[in-house]
Amino acid sequence: MQPKQNIVHLPVYQPGKPIEEVKRELGLSHVIKLASNENPFGCSPKAKEAMQAEFANISLYPDGGAVDLTNVLAGDLGVNADQIIFGAGSDDVIMMIARAFLVPGDETVMATHTFGQYKHNAEVEGAVCVEVPLKDGVHDLSAMLAKVNGKTKIVWICNPNNPTGTAVSLEEIERFIQSVPKSVMVVLDEAYYEYLPPAQFSHSIDLVKKYGRRLSLRYVTRISSSNAARTTMPDARSCKQLLIGWVFPTILPSETSSWSTSAGRPDRCLTRCFARGLSCAAAISLTSLSR
Repeated sequence: MQPKQNIVHLPVYQPGKPIEEVKRELGLSHVIKLASNENPFGCSPKAKEAMQAEFANISLYPDGGAVDLTNVLAGDLGVNADQIIFGAGSDDVIMMIARAFLVPGDETVMATHTFGQYKHNAEVEGAVCVEVPLKDGVHDLSAMLAKVNGKTKIVWICNPNNPTGTAVSLEEIERFIQSVPKSVMVVLDEAYYEYLPPAQFSHSIDLVKKYGRRLSLRYVTRISSSNAARTTMPDARSCKQLLIGWVFPTILPSETSSWSTSAGRPDRCLTRCFARGLSCAAAISLTSLSR
């Protein structure tokens, strides 16, 4: 059996060592994995309570539609419930987008260096990755716009950027969106949105509502730190059937929707983490995909 020829050159993911292995190897009693962006204070107490309550239902299939969580988030974000779908983390949604929209020969524009899953999933689908160097560690939107052509299907903007931590303003993003052809999807990956100073919050959901064909990846419980329970939400009417019904018939791997609902507004946890100057880990990610 032979795999796709366009994936045989892709690097194999090398996960970090488990904490327990590091402890044994180095003779340590306490380890914090900074590279994994895990919160050493633990997850939201409300999420813990919801997880424990759901153990009684572990023999049952989960709510694949995440009905309660959908309604909570729709109200919170000001979108319609039928615009929201879910996946197991942003990696899952990025893979859905690539599989649903990219075909061999398509081009997709992204920065370098940025989150590696954009390039990885695009190459799996046989798309051509057009990488644009960062400018002083920040996305060079003018240079990225210059690379958009008739073959371009998706542009990826990681904001704040992973791994540099820099961000472009909402005004810059809006000017970019206004200049990009309507045939091109702009993906705004805001996995670290909560770690921006409040004055820099981009409110990009408003751009999704205003322009359409724009996608904003959001993580609600990165800030509440529930890493074992990952859920991702895109906002999209016309794309919902495509991504869920045609690409991935089953989305949520376990009953994470009730956990997410309980952890969805971790204000106290957020304040505590900001006060101590620490980042929290991605556990349940939320994504908005426009129609």
